[in-house]
Amino acid sequence: MGLATEAEPGGSSSPLLDIEIMCGAAAAFFDIARRSGRSTYRASVTSGKNGDFFCSPTVDQKNRVAREHDLERWSDMSEKDYVLGTHDEELVRLGLQHRVWRPVVLDCWQKAGITAGKRVLDLGAGPGYAALDLAEIVGPSGKVVALERSDKFVAAMRESFRRRGLSNAKIYELDLMTGDLPKGNYDFSWCRWVLSFVSDQALLIKKLSDVMPKGGISIFHEYAHYGTWRFLPPIATQEKFREHVIATWRESGGEPDGAANLPVLLLQNGFIIRSAAPHVFCLRPTNYMWQWPVTFIEVYLPRLIEMGRIDQAFADKVRADLGDAGENPNALMITPLVVEVVAEKME
Repeated sequence: MGLATEAEPGGSSSPLLDIEIMCGAAAAFFDIARRSGRSTYRASVTSGKNGDFFCSPTVDQKNRVAREHDLERWSDMSEKDYVLGTHDEELVRLGLQHRVWRPVVLDCWQKAGITAGKRVLDLGAGPGYAALDLAEIVGPSGKVVALERSDKFVAAMRESFRRRGLSNAKIYELDLMTGDLPKGNYDFSWCRWVLSFVSDQALLIKKLSDVMPKGGISIFHEYAHYGTWRFLPPIATQEKFREHVIATWRESGGEPDGAANLPVLLLQNGFIIRSAAPHVFCLRPTNYMWQWPVTFIEVYLPRLIEMGRIDQAFADKVRADLGDAGENPNALMITPLVVEVVAEKME
């Protein structure tokens, strides 16, 4: 298809990844406990003929408490320096997360001016969900340069581009902290939920400044206050879970409130903020976005067990409490505060 790439990915795909990406009609499953001791909802993720993912709930009628964890499989995961992991459940979760946020993101890109013929640098592209959208928007006359350090995510991204027949992307397997950002006459850069996970935000913004030309626009979607994530009425186990998330991110060298120093760093590196907006939502269980934090909880609980921060009993209690909230028509969830920053390079 002519897709330009750099550095062939290492390692091999797991069976689930092969099913999900390589086989157009196959489906992958991961459990989401909705009610302790009752039925368990499972997210069925099916890849269509063009490689897209579609989620639909199915119900496992077995009367059991949450799902059984295969800790041995989690312990064998590759690339453990990714605090959220790069396992198959995380790949699926990222797909759902992108779909939930897609209307917000597309609106942001349109207002910023991303359109046909533009060149866009995607920092920390993950499995490439946003990169695919960007490639379709900028079209054959435009270009997307996607940077991602996980070989597994890079392989997934390359296959998705191949399946869609898109040849206007260049994909680099690159660590943002240790590698040099590729130079290019970029019109835009896109950075979503990256500042929370890099070890040196100042270094990343300096590198970005070095490759963005005068007049280039850099767009960020980053957490500004992760502690806003809570339920109404409050759920004590969720608040404790949130504390563990924040602690583990910081222990890995990241910062949950990734946008806190962004205005200062941008100014120090020749950027002027042109617009900024908060994104925080108050959700009910019937809202589609409710699935975004719920699936994160389910995927991250085994990680916390693996790290030795929680035990199985606590994980089961989190699931039970979350299930109760999901069945309470008056339950509310406040999402983590995300800030949208659009900045122009002035020097």
